[in-house]
Formats: sequence, C-alpha cells, structure tokens
Amino acid sequence: MAASFGFVWLMAQAWKRQWMVLFVSIILLAPAVVQSVALVVAPKEAWLPRRERSGYFEEWTSGPGLQEIANYVSKVAENESVMLVSEGFFGTTPDGLQIYLNHHPNVTVLGSRYEAEEIPGSAYDSLVDNRVFFVINDERLLISDEEKSKLQLIKSYPKAVRPDGSQQHLLFFELVEGR
Repeated sequence: MAASFGFVWLMAQAWKRQWMVLFVSIILLAPAVVQSVALVVAPKEAWLPRRERSGYFEEWTSGPGLQEIANYVSKVAENESVMLVSEGFFGTTPDGLQIYLNHHPNVTVLGSRYEAEEIPGSAYDSLVDNRVFFVINDERLLISDEEKSKLQLIKSYPKAVRPDGSQQHLLFFELVEGR
C-alpha cells in the first residue's frame, strides 16, 4: 500500500516537470521491455523463475525439435503412409506432433509408454504398410541395444543446458527393421 501511495505521489510530482514523467516512465518500463525483448529474441537466455525455465526449455515438457520433426514427416507423408510413435499418450510430444500433423491423412500419431523399455509391437506391425518413426527424449529411452539396432537416428534435438550442466535431447528415429 505504501508503494501505491509513493507511486501516486511520484507521478503527481512528475506531472509538474514533464522531463520527470519521461524519466520515471523509462525507469518503470525498462525492465519489462528488456525482458519482453529477451523472451522473443533469445528465450533460452531470458530470466525466468527456475521452475518455468525448467519446464519450457530443459525437461521432457519442452518442445524443441517438434516442428522440425513434423516438417520431415510431412514431406515423407506426401508419398507414403507414416506411423509416428511418440513417447507418452498425452502432453507436449504426442499432442504437439498431432497439432502439426493433424491435417495429413497419411500420418498416424501413436502414443506409447513414456519410458520406452521396448519398441511397441504396433510399431513393428505397422512396418508392413507404413514408414515408422519413433520420437522420445533420451533419458526415457531404456530399450536394449538389440532393439536400438533396429532404429536409425535421423536427428537429435538438444534442449537447454540445466544448471547442473546436464542436457536432454529429443531423439527422432526411423524403425528400419522388424522383430
């Protein structure tokens, strides 16, 4: 409440001297303008509360690479049917891909367990009629080396570096071999 009265008093005094209005406005608005510009130009470098930064840029909930994956799959889907298997049944990865690819009749987005201990059987079954792609965050890829050999890495999309120096990647694979 004291801050409100102080602000009202300051603005009343500032109106008496027009240069002071400009000065006070710049002081009050500058931090907001700087933060807004940083969020648009270099969002990973902008100041955000720790929890927000983690969710938007560093963890499995962040979406770097989803648009690029959707663009790649869209090009493939122009000539072929595609099954895109995504980690999780809902959330950033499967829902984000579904949003980008919803208008493609040749693309089916299929959710799977968020911690992949094996390639879903439906992915293998789909190889008969489709090209099959697999999208998962690297920390959740727990499949055996034998099954990993059936996946060809197309691209790895890095997320922002965490305070402890570790970094997650969104992995984009093509399933190239059946069971």
